Amino acid sequence: MDISRDRMEPVDWSIYRFSGGEVKVRGKIKPPVTFENHPTQRTIMQTFVIVHIPSTYNGIIGRPALNELGAVVPTAHLKIKFPTKLGVGEVIGDQEKARECYAALLKKKKAAKETFSIGGTDPRVEVKQGGPVEELMKIPLFPGADEQTVQIGSLQSVKQKKRNFATERQKHIKEEVDKLLDTKFIREIRYPEWLANVVMVKKSNGKWRICIDFTDLNKACSKDCYPLPRTDHLIDATTGHEMLSFMDAFSGYNQIQMYGPDIPKTSIVTDRGLFCYKVMLFGLKNVGATY
Repeated sequence: MDISRDRMEPVDWSIYRFSGGEVKVRGKIKPPVTFENHPTQRTIMQTFVIVHIPSTYNGIIGRPALNELGAVVPTAHLKIKFPTKLGVGEVIGDQEKARECYAALLKKKKAAKETFSIGGTDPRVEVKQGGPVEELMKIPLFPGADEQTVQIGSLQSVKQKKRNFATERQKHIKEEVDKLLDTKFIREIRYPEWLANVVMVKKSNGKWRICIDFTDLNKACSKDCYPLPRTDHLIDATTGHEMLSFMDAFSGYNQIQMYGPDIPKTSIVTDRGLFCYKVMLFGLKNVGATY
């Protein structure tokens, strides 16, 4: 757009795509924007954020600009109409340019689906038949274990579509969320990469148990094969001792703190909002071995 980089103000935040991916903002700029079809024209100052994203467009005008302009946008006719001192202003879209942008978008989507191969031996890149190249991240199995790692796809995060529940079940979910907030087992979260649904399971006593569907998250996690102790071995171990002490392990899983960077991955969606767990909970793949 032939705008000097000196006019760009640096910022330290991100925006999020509709698909859930995080995009780092490189800066922001506030140039004058003129909507014109002489002699009816309007110029307004608008703030743009600068991002590096492959796109068929150089810039996108959002709702704040259209609201300030007082614009009406009949998209079927590729027009913008707005009031000016000399009457109704009008900007007409270029039909040919619009078709070119649409064709470029379709071509980009088609290229992403085609089968291709890449030369080289970079272990971070995995080539998949019929799909895009995905970078793999090496994650330590536990802090400090640089040699014991697992490779996880950087594009694997899944946001489950919110499920709807009947009024009675919604009441029980709300009560459970209130209880978890009071005990500080969960906290609110915004823009999570992973998102799971609540699942209602009826217990034998007729009450409801609130569970979380971590199916997608568990698929992306490696398995900790440490076995749980056998009950008969535990009983045999008491032989020869005069006393046996017991520990109250009520809600024992919830007494283990979640690893900080993994907390956002436990995000759940409810009618009250989005929450994530600060403590370990049932449903995650390796909680048994961890406990």
